[in-house]
Amino acid sequence: MDKPIALSKLKVYTISGGRSTRAAVQYTALSFEQAKAQGWHFRRKSNSRIRITGYTGDNDVVTVPSEIGGFTVNELGSRAFADRKVIQVAVPDTVKKLRAGCFSGSTVECVVFAEGLIMLPERVFANCEMLKHVHLPCTLQQIGEYAFGGCKALESIVVPGSCNRIKSEAFAYSGLRELSARLWSKAVSGDILIGTPLAGEYDLITLNAFDNNMYILLIDPHDGNRKIEFPKGRIIEFCKNSVSVRPAIELDMRACTDVRIYMDSFLCQPYRMYGEAVIKVPHDAHSSPYDLPGWVATNRYLDNLYRAWKTTAYELKVSLRPAVVSEHAVNSYYVREVYFETVRTVSERPVEIFGDRCRELYKVSWEEDGVRYTRYTTPVGLIGEAYREMLKAFVLSNKPEKGSVFYDRSVADRLFLGCTEYKLTRAQRTAVAADVLRSTPKPNEGSLDIYTRFLDKHRAFIMRIKDRLPQEYTDFLQSYFSR
Repeated sequence: MDKPIALSKLKVYTISGGRSTRAAVQYTALSFEQAKAQGWHFRRKSNSRIRITGYTGDNDVVTVPSEIGGFTVNELGSRAFADRKVIQVAVPDTVKKLRAGCFSGSTVECVVFAEGLIMLPERVFANCEMLKHVHLPCTLQQIGEYAFGGCKALESIVVPGSCNRIKSEAFAYSGLRELSARLWSKAVSGDILIGTPLAGEYDLITLNAFDNNMYILLIDPHDGNRKIEFPKGRIIEFCKNSVSVRPAIELDMRACTDVRIYMDSFLCQPYRMYGEAVIKVPHDAHSSPYDLPGWVATNRYLDNLYRAWKTTAYELKVSLRPAVVSEHAVNSYYVREVYFETVRTVSERPVEIFGDRCRELYKVSWEEDGVRYTRYTTPVGLIGEAYREMLKAFVLSNKPEKGSVFYDRSVADRLFLGCTEYKLTRAQRTAVAADVLRSTPKPNEGSLDIYTRFLDKHRAFIMRIKDRLPQEYTDFLQSYFSR
């Protein structure tokens, strides 16, 4: 990575405000015949209520009726205005509910809501490419997923202070450049701004804070410098999906008073996840333990990535400084490389670090007595279910002064010699031998003769099959036999 850059050098946008004025919408009462003649489609509900189900009238400036045939209009149904050629719509205060996709794909440019509406459902304005202005009511409490997604002409919006939740990708791929809202960190996630000019222009987007607190909604530097130092004395809290790891990022927060970073703080959708994340936190922070990123399970969570992408080879690196983990703390299909610093177990006894889901894990690194050790493991794709045995070699000790990560090479020895229930073929034993020999040896660990003798004895066979192995094995074997 490049030289570290101070947080103050980043281009920062702070979301604040959130005060919305009240809008008056004319009260309109129609008879059943008048409503049908104007192109309104509706359905009677119980309790003297009516739901608008569609509009096929000729007017492009529309005010939703407040009353039809003496019944109160309190709902706009699913796709009521979807794909319609309307320009302006005013919604009265009698309407308390909208259905999903109500305006999706329409040509509407301006929508005004009077008071009364509590929630905007998912995809309510999805792909309304002409939408430029929306007046949201002071009664609004929630904005649903992808509510304004794809609204390319929408550059500015004021979210009222009453709104206490904005769901994922609410403004994704819209034209948003200005956002006024009063939010707290648990009510919003960084992916609401994915694909917007606002996210593209600024390196750091924060929520309105107080004192020394900083609430980070999205951090994704665009200048290529991914190594960032945070200022001394600050209290940092990360929202959900707030840290982008494309292609790699290092956040040095050791000078901060406290850091609150959670498992879901990392922007980990599979199609956006690659690179590495290195997080440095203060040793006396109040929010310890720190969760691993979302693609690595902790003692409280299981792997939460979509299995559809499980065949993609992600190069991930996780730094734990410090961390407290329990049995099978790392348990993910997607992790390939783990880099440990100071870690300790929550148990009074040593525990196994890796769970059965670590099917792609190939490299583990840790520090002991000032020496950095690296061990290569053989993933399930090469040795089948025998990988379960291989993972048992890594144990988290409850005695940090002797090295927090303990590697038991006898596990690999037993597996290699066929002393377990797993019987490896010559090709599989070749991969295991290569992994053991290219790992960092520990003092007094014992002879490696069983592995070198095997490679030397089966040289002809290995040279025939080496190109069938992954490139790192091919390179090592070529180097080994050329020595």
